[in-house]
Amino acid sequence: MGQGYAALNAALLLEKFDIFDTSKTLLGDLATEEFNKDNDEWRNPKNDYEPVENRFNLSKQLAFRYLQLALYQKDTEDEASLKLAEFMYYGTSGLQDFEQALSIYKVVEEQTRDPEIRGHALFKLGMMHQFGDGGVLDVDHDMAQLYYDKALKEQSSVHAPAYLMTLYSKWQRLNVLDTMSGFVVEVIEEPWSRGTMLLLAQLLYVLILWSTVKVLRKESMKED
Repeated sequence: MGQGYAALNAALLLEKFDIFDTSKTLLGDLATEEFNKDNDEWRNPKNDYEPVENRFNLSKQLAFRYLQLALYQKDTEDEASLKLAEFMYYGTSGLQDFEQALSIYKVVEEQTRDPEIRGHALFKLGMMHQFGDGGVLDVDHDMAQLYYDKALKEQSSVHAPAYLMTLYSKWQRLNVLDTMSGFVVEVIEEPWSRGTMLLLAQLLYVLILWSTVKVLRKESMKED
């Protein structure tokens, strides 16, 4: 029973800390050479499966292997699956596969009973639909909103980012050109009208929201 947690903890440590210096080990040099040599064989033109050259990291590769071990233990299966999806989504181990990440997120969302894990999977599915990451999905704000709404119902730590992404998704649906043209006309005709002030306030709110979302995405990528 403890094997799964041991493997999962080892994976998390290896992901966070570069315990093994890839450039200073014979195994690291040989593995890096093979990794870069085989990149073209691993590329899949159908789904933007992107090898990241010269980014082989021995610690991250070992973390990936430990996650695979944890995946086969019932008590750590869901958490290991979510982490593997993160590895695929961000290319942590050197390869980025959005289609595989999408598939794993869906499996996690369907099978886990842990609200924290389920919330994270739902949130990432929402983001993938909202931004069409990797070209494996068309941008679909309605589907993104559906996943964000589901994530907000889970008792997890993604409530705040899911709520912000919900607002950002609504902003993306607006017809910006019509909104701006109406704003210009309003300013020209009545520069200090109540409508102008409201539009300015809304514009300021959207700019702040947009900036916040960008910062959250950068912080999320740093953490993962």
